[in-house]
Amino acid sequence: MQNKVSGNTSLSGNWKLTERNYKDENVKKTYLLHPCEKQYTLIFEYSNGKNYLTKNYSTGKNCEIKSNSGRLTITITESSFSYLDLDLKRTEYYKINDRKLYVNYNEILDGKVRQIEDVYEKVVK
Repeated sequence: MQNKVSGNTSLSGNWKLTERNYKDENVKKTYLLHPCEKQYTLIFEYSNGKNYLTKNYSTGKNCEIKSNSGRLTITITESSFSYLDLDLKRTEYYKINDRKLYVNYNEILDGKVRQIEDVYEKVVK
């Protein structure tokens, strides 16, 4: 069953990265975020019958360089979302609890493939 963002208002909107955790031999550890990483955001939206995701990034000495992924078409299910990032298909698993979005995926960190959990808080305007 596929939920569209328009029907899943808890996922739609802007989310700001607040925490990154990873598993090291089944022990959950917190990865200290660089100040620029604390400015990362995800924007989920629904338009013209499609779901979209935009990832916003900041880099540079004072986080002054702003960039984004562009508007990525995504497929959303009850527990995951999938999209093409460059030429790679990515599937990330999510859950929402209160105003927090937990996104889980596998990535190389400190030379090892690890399960990463990014924690985002919903931005209220």
